[in-house]
Amino acid sequence: MGPIPQSWAEALRSDPSTPIFGLAGSSNLRFLAQCRTNGAQVVQAQHEAGAVAMAAGWAEATDSVGIASVHQGPGFTNAITALVDAHRGWLPLLLLAGHTDNPQHHQRIDTLALCDALGIAVVVPQTHHPRELDGLLLDAARAKCPIVVLPPEPTSTRPHFHGPTATGLLDSLPEELVSRVSAGQRLALIAGRGAVRSNALQAIHQLADHIDGLLLTTLPAHGAFAGNPRYAGSIGGFATAGSTSALQSCDVVITFGAALDDWSTAGGRVFGQDATVVRIDNHAPHHSARFTTVLMDAASAARQLHSRTSVRSTSEWAISAAALARQARPRVKPAPGLDPRHLFDELNRLIPPQRRLVLDSGHFIALASMYLTTLHGPHLMFGQDFQSVGLGLARAIGAACSRDSRLTVAVIGDGGAAMSLLELATVVDMRLPVIVIIVNDAAYGAEVHDFQPLGVDVSVAQSPLRDWAAVASALGARSHRVHSLHDLEALQDWLSDPQEPIVLDCLVNPEVDAVSVMTPEGVAEWSCAE
Repeated sequence: MGPIPQSWAEALRSDPSTPIFGLAGSSNLRFLAQCRTNGAQVVQAQHEAGAVAMAAGWAEATDSVGIASVHQGPGFTNAITALVDAHRGWLPLLLLAGHTDNPQHHQRIDTLALCDALGIAVVVPQTHHPRELDGLLLDAARAKCPIVVLPPEPTSTRPHFHGPTATGLLDSLPEELVSRVSAGQRLALIAGRGAVRSNALQAIHQLADHIDGLLLTTLPAHGAFAGNPRYAGSIGGFATAGSTSALQSCDVVITFGAALDDWSTAGGRVFGQDATVVRIDNHAPHHSARFTTVLMDAASAARQLHSRTSVRSTSEWAISAAALARQARPRVKPAPGLDPRHLFDELNRLIPPQRRLVLDSGHFIALASMYLTTLHGPHLMFGQDFQSVGLGLARAIGAACSRDSRLTVAVIGDGGAAMSLLELATVVDMRLPVIVIIVNDAAYGAEVHDFQPLGVDVSVAQSPLRDWAAVASALGARSHRVHSLHDLEALQDWLSDPQEPIVLDCLVNPEVDAVSVMTPEGVAEWSCAE
């Protein structure tokens, strides 16, 4: 093993529209330079985790394989958090990393063992030939997961990656499931992120009309059925009271491509006590005994249910329940200073609806999810697969590199800004029109709100109020401090001709707790979260 072969750059020549996100070190510099010489767009990140998160953002935004490259040793260990996040989010990307086997080298680590311990696919190709990467690109696209690629070694015996594939999936739905759907009185169909990625939305949409079902989504698929009168919004801890009530009244619930973890189901409390819940997905069965899992492609399952069930006449229940669920959240009395609930409500009004919302992790995700909607398609990138702070900005940069018609909006906290704001230099260099909203409460807000009521000293989670707008300005970005809703006029001016990034450093009232606008189900799940 050693440096990444320059010859592998040839495998990436065929699609110059795909960026290569990287940070150069001695083991990958020649490779990245050759990629640029070949005409590829090499996006220079400021941190290795940023490079991988950018590739993940690109992969999710374009439904294609992202590509990143980092240096050996510390370059790879710096990238691990973003790599695990992409792995748990089933995002396809190749991470080309340098490696040294020299036991005396200061940068030597056992990369193979580390990947194995994390459950992440790793490959040591046999040769320097570009076709090695061609095959791995196909593997990543098919398996929907990251693959770490290390430089070849002359006598490598490590098997080629085959990864999680569609083996073991059913070709036909069990008759028992079809009978349950036919016998149900109030039916709900829920689409998750997996349904979006498998292009199953149209089939689910048609099935709902066929069987008079209520349509919902998990949060990462929010907005998938915009315009359908049966669409009641998203489920889970950040749902509206109306959508939760509608779902709880259903006796049969079919989910497509959804993990149904404790976050998306509020610990299972979003379902009626006696409801039959069937999870259709092509990933491994869910751990909960509450749900019946059917391993099957989501689109194929929806089409089979359509063909094997009788058409139902349209009732008023599903449409009226959905209309009630879609009503705006009650406007709460503002807290002193800049109330984050009113901030997000106003941002939702100002930012054009053709948007992609990319969330970092932190206390603010609840309010952003509840007030910043994406009702023109499933374009919420909910970065909670590893619940890691600091990856959201880089994910947004990668998504914005797709340069589609959507405006990319990144929402990060001041903790995430401390970890990642240097990546702003990348988006400034590329002149990408990204809105970066920093929710600045001078703290890791989740820890403060969760532990302060327990009498714990939370000063270790608090910090001085930093001027992130000044930092952003020093990096070359247009930036503004937001003390009140009136200060958002700066965003209105920018929106008239968005040609560069803008950073809004929003000094919110740190006393406002997200639970103030959650349903009881959401409060219960939020309060028990570790």
